[in-house]
Amino acid sequence: MKILTEIECEYMQALLKKKAQTDLHKTLEDTFKAAKITIEVLSENLIRMDISNYVLFSNYPTADRKSTVKLVLRAKLLYEARRDCQKIFKNIIELEALMRPKAALWCILQEQT
Repeated sequence: MKILTEIECEYMQALLKKKAQTDLHKTLEDTFKAAKITIEVLSENLIRMDISNYVLFSNYPTADRKSTVKLVLRAKLLYEARRDCQKIFKNIIELEALMRPKAALWCILQEQT
């Protein structure tokens, strides 16, 4: 089973939120399973997955429309969180490169703390 890409999460979220009810039973099953795997993979690097996934998956145990929408939304939010973390780490690295000890900006910040 593969994980959902970020674009697939957005697409499935939009598709599942449409008011028109279509026969999505097979799609719901596949998307539900893929969303769970996506959450497991993404959260492995972000949070303590054993506890958070247990709580999350126990709240949405069946492959119905509501649970699948919630899981796809959580997968999409994890992609956003991952992107935010990457931006933060990139900014930290760039800032540390600028703020070497003895540099003017470093000295100013040390005086203010």
